[in-house]
Amino acid sequence: MAAQLRVGRKDSDAARIAKELRKRRGMLFTFLRPPRVPYHNNGVANAIRQGVLIWRVSGGRRTWAGAHVLERLLTVYRTCRKRGVSFRDRLITTLMGPGPPLPLVCPQT
Repeated sequence: MAAQLRVGRKDSDAARIAKELRKRRGMLFTFLRPPRVPYHNNGVANAIRQGVLIWRVSGGRRTWAGAHVLERLLTVYRTCRKRGVSFRDRLITTLMGPGPPLPLVCPQT
């Protein structure tokens, strides 16, 4: 590939593409080096699938703020699912917090 990318190109589009490939050559074949990196993007496709389904059923997101909230919730949901953690428990813990802080000194009654 390196030899092919060094060849001078007369076509401006081919030259531009070759330049981009030279610049990003280290990232192109990442899946060949570490054995744990999959050669496909099924994980990514599955991760965004639920968001796409919600978008199709609802006719789109009504506001940018709503889209942002939905993206965050889906991200947390997918992460919890991958880690085997209860999404509901994680959400409640996050929203409720650990509770009010304990007083450093107990008031005398």
